[in-house]
Amino acid sequence: MAVLRYQAHGFVEINGVVYDFGSSSEDYSITGVTKPFMQTFAVGTSSTVKVFDSTLQFEFKFLWLQADYDLHVEFVTDDDASIGEVAATKFLGGTGKDGVLGRPMVIPDDTSYANYTVNFGGGTIDKIDTIRVRNLSTTDAAQCFVFAAG
Repeated sequence: MAVLRYQAHGFVEINGVVYDFGSSSEDYSITGVTKPFMQTFAVGTSSTVKVFDSTLQFEFKFLWLQADYDLHVEFVTDDDASIGEVAATKFLGGTGKDGVLGRPMVIPDDTSYANYTVNFGGGTIDKIDTIRVRNLSTTDAAQCFVFAAG
């Protein structure tokens, strides 16, 4: 078993005041990592690609996504609807340059609610089963880099 380590640190100066957050000297760690998945997917114009499927890979403990062009990401919890399928989307910004990946989206585990009710009403703890990306551009094909550890 391995320990996955990553760092998260940022800073910004706004109106002459520097805001510093996270830690540049300490690692965040996820223990018990035994399985890696790493792949770059081609996402054609106006198309959708499944980039992660827990039935084909594994339940993830860590996920990292990056793209060179803007994509929409769909996370599906309880994909087989045994409890109550829930989909959520998030925008993933790219750089707009071929092969130059933009800011990463980092998800530290796959825990999510199935059968979710609004206003934080509840649901049943489950796992993100499927992740798809959608390229809404009609002119630029995209690349989506995925690293997952389970």
